[in-house]
Formats: sequence, C-alpha cells, structure tokens
Amino acid sequence: MTISSGSSIDRTGLVFHFDMENNGKSWRGQPVTNLWANQASVSDLNTFNGWSMPGVPGATSVITTDYGTWNSAAKSSIWKVTVGTGTMQSYASWRLCLDIGLSALGSTRRLQAKVKMLRGSITNLGFHDGGGTGGYTYTAIDPADVPGGVSDKTGWYLLSRQSNWTSTSVGQCIGIGILAQDIEFLVAEPMIALGATSTVPYTPNARSNTEAILDLTGNNTITANSLTYNSDGTFEFNGSSTYASVGNLGNFSEITVELWFNYDAITNYRNPVDCNYTTGGSGTGNIGPRMECNSSGNVSWIWSANTTTNNTYSGLIAQYGISTGNWYHSVFSWKNSGTYAAYINGVNNGYSPSHNGGNNGAWMNSVSDLVIGRGFTLDSLTNRSMDGKIGSVKIYNRALSAAEVVQNFEASRGRYGV
Repeated sequence: MTISSGSSIDRTGLVFHFDMENNGKSWRGQPVTNLWANQASVSDLNTFNGWSMPGVPGATSVITTDYGTWNSAAKSSIWKVTVGTGTMQSYASWRLCLDIGLSALGSTRRLQAKVKMLRGSITNLGFHDGGGTGGYTYTAIDPADVPGGVSDKTGWYLLSRQSNWTSTSVGQCIGIGILAQDIEFLVAEPMIALGATSTVPYTPNARSNTEAILDLTGNNTITANSLTYNSDGTFEFNGSSTYASVGNLGNFSEITVELWFNYDAITNYRNPVDCNYTTGGSGTGNIGPRMECNSSGNVSWIWSANTTTNNTYSGLIAQYGISTGNWYHSVFSWKNSGTYAAYINGVNNGYSPSHNGGNNGAWMNSVSDLVIGRGFTLDSLTNRSMDGKIGSVKIYNRALSAAEVVQNFEASRGRYGV
C-alpha cells in the first residue's frame, strides 16, 4: 500500500503531513537566486527582450497563456517554442546571453528548465551553455507536483545539466539547445543555480542525508539532518544524531497529532515527535505535545502550559507494552476546553490521565518548533532521540473524533502489516 492509495484517510483540517514514502515531493536545496537573471533586467526572463534563436530554421517563440503560468512568482511565464525544418547550425539554441563572465558565478552550477514536448521527443533538447561540460538528464515530473496554474499537468520534464565552466569571458550565452528539426515545446522557469544542490525531483535511492522534503500538504519544508536512507525509500533515526526539523506551524485552538512509529530500541523517553522542541524559544519548560515511551514500552503523550519549568505538566499514559520491530499507530487530540484523548492502534481505553505541579491539562496552544525523531532540549540530544523508523506524522488544526482516528488507522494499517 502506498500513500496515494489511502483515499479514506481524513484530510479535513490537515496542516502538516510527513511521510517516509514522500518521494515525488522532495528536492535538493532550492536556489535562492536564479542566476539567469543576472543580465540587465530580471524582466528579460518574462519578456521577449534579450531572447534569441540563432541557427534555428523557422523559429518562433511566444509567451503563451494557453497553458497558464507555472506559479505566481516572478519569472513564471510559460513559453511556446516552435522549430521548423531546414539547415541548423551547430550552436542552435533558444537562449538569453549573460552580460557577466561565467567565472564570477563559480565553476560549478546546474542548468535546468521545466519542459513539455508538444511535437518531438524530450531528447531533442539539451543545453547551450557557453562551453560547459556534463550530460543532460530528463526527469519526468509527477502531474501531482505541477502547480495548479498550469492547465495541462501531464508530460512535463525537468531538463537539467550539471556543468563545469572554464571560460572567463563576458557575454556568454546560455540557453535550451535545439538538437532536432520540426519540434515544438513548452518551457518554464529556466534557471542557473550555483553548485550541485539545485532543484531536482527525488531520484530513487539517491537522496542525500541532508535533503529537504516538501510535506504532502505542499506548505511546509522538512529539513533532514543526517538521516540514513534505505534502498526501499524509507529512512531511519539512529538514536543519537538524526532528526527532521520543520519549525513553526502556528497556534491552534484544537489539534490532533498522529504518527506511525517502529522502535529498534526501547529506553526511557526517545521521542518520535515533539511539537515544541525548543519549548517556545525559552529553552526551558515542558510544553509539548510530544510522544515518548519508557523502558517498559509504555507510551505517553506529555504537554504543559508552563514555559519556565519542567515540573509542571500533564500526560496520558498507556500501559500498552510496545515491543521493538513492530509498527504502532499513535494519536493525541486536544481542545481548548481542556478535552483531550490519546489512542494506540485506534483504541483509547488504555490511557489514563496524569498531572504534575497543578497543570490540570492546560496547554500553550502552539506548535512553535516541530521536530521529528528527537525530543525537547532540557536533556541531551542522545537522551531523547528516536532509535527506529517513523512512517508518517500528520497534524490537524482540529481534534479528530474517535471514529475519525479509527478511520485513519484502518486506512493505513495494511501498509505497515498491522
């Protein structure tokens, strides 16, 4: 079972969704600046000014509204490029010349563009890159990852080339290389990015251990820290130095935190998820909510309304007796009225409330620093780091009902063999 087949998962109010099979949404380091815009005007990327197609017979190039725009940001136009038949020169390209020496950009950078073929093959395109070297790659873009502003979401590719330049001259021309006649294609977001870390869709078994991931809501960036990626696309937490950080999700009058987890080793604490890792920025306190276990395999959800002490907290504790090597589904829900519940594998009758220091079940209502795979900072990193696997983490801006918790559990349990 894959995430796409879990159609009965309740998604109403879903504000965050991490998943270990989140393959299509990942990338390696979005470049801050598109260096193709270093010529006279950034607007040249979105107008006819500066673009040319020397050596291309019967060439036309237009900004088309027929296919929408790639996104709402600058440089979001979609172009339609048409190439006729006739004698082509060896440097035939659809290009925009840079007015600076390429050496000023560094010796290694990636060229890339989103391309959709209307006539001809994707392999009819390459890059004209001012003397750079390196092979072309053509990576299919999942239609689910094509922005909503694009009317036809099928058939798009990421055309890319990792190039090393030795030229130091000014005025080098960079562009889409035309490798065949009688073709027509769409192109969006032509980009030059420094170094080898630029926008690249996930390639199976080729993630780096610091690769960023866009969560499945499309709204949150997850930063991986030294995770181990397995050949099946999953990744593991080693119990000492690995985690994934998300940051601030905002304030909530209601919340549900849901996850699938599998411990390789069970000792005290070892938090798979902590919604306030830095405890609201104070460096002290016990805000939560976070999930943890003890050496007996009992599972708890802990939270507090106090940012200045670790001795005021509430908890829901299940004498469940989890064991290593098995998958479990755990859910915590909370309402501003003080109503709260927790579930293991769809059942909540194994939890009992516990309060310390007069907290009486209150919570600070914030997810200020969501971290997956380790717990809050009052103890050392190794004391609260998860050793095992975390299949998914979902956060809702409402309290799921008991029936909805069971629905989510039943929709996903087959994937984990439960």
